Amino acid sequence: MQTLIRLSASPPVRRPARGFTLIELLVVIAIIAILAGMLLPVLAKSKDKAHQTMCRSNLRQLTLAMQLYTDSNYDRFPGAASKGSYAPMKEDWIFWNTYDSRLSGTIFRDPQQSALAPYIARFNTNLFRCPADREAVKRQQLLEKNPRGGVNYYIYSYTLTSYVESSQNRGISSIYDSTGSAPPLHFKSTAIKNPANKIMFVEEHSEVTAGSTGSPDDGRWVPPGNYISERHSKKGIVSLCDGHVEAVRRSYGAERLHYDPMY
Repeated sequence: MQTLIRLSASPPVRRPARGFTLIELLVVIAIIAILAGMLLPVLAKSKDKAHQTMCRSNLRQLTLAMQLYTDSNYDRFPGAASKGSYAPMKEDWIFWNTYDSRLSGTIFRDPQQSALAPYIARFNTNLFRCPADREAVKRQQLLEKNPRGGVNYYIYSYTLTSYVESSQNRGISSIYDSTGSAPPLHFKSTAIKNPANKIMFVEEHSEVTAGSTGSPDDGRWVPPGNYISERHSKKGIVSLCDGHVEAVRRSYGAERLHYDPMY
């Protein structure tokens, strides 16, 4: 009798997995670095464009609110929201002294009580701040950490033009004396010449240390010593008295043609 022998198949030989060589890894890393280098500037540009769009929108809303305010207040502009030259006034366009303990119990601790607030739909303090203004955020953080530190930082990005020459108020804001000993220096929109060229609101140059050259220390932009920011591709956003907004160079705000409404 013939015996059948069944041969079992031998298991396949497993070869060790082949990994990347050092050269291949370096090539892959180099390709990723090149792609990232190409992509990051595009993303940064897109982000800046989005910030600029939001900043423009903010200033359009503020300018429209200002136009509504003057229409309802005998054509007069509100106060400058000044820190040093003029004390907080109920006519100020924005109450920004929200951390000043000396103003405790007063309307000046609430920005929704400021002159422009009733003319802004869905009031939000972010409306007064450019999303690219990181310095304003840092100033607010400093205040929150030490609200009684004696330094009252301006926590917003936008300021209102205020130009006084030889005791004459040339606008845009009205000037009020806190003691009441001097008559108010109202400024009216009818005094503006060539409104399409005259700056109303400014996205002001910003630094953490309040009081530094060109940095906003209150809601008042005083040209030519105060500066327009350069955070949007070396330009800052301004609103003009005819209602439109522009991205302009810093030098734009140093020209009297643009900062003196009566010029």
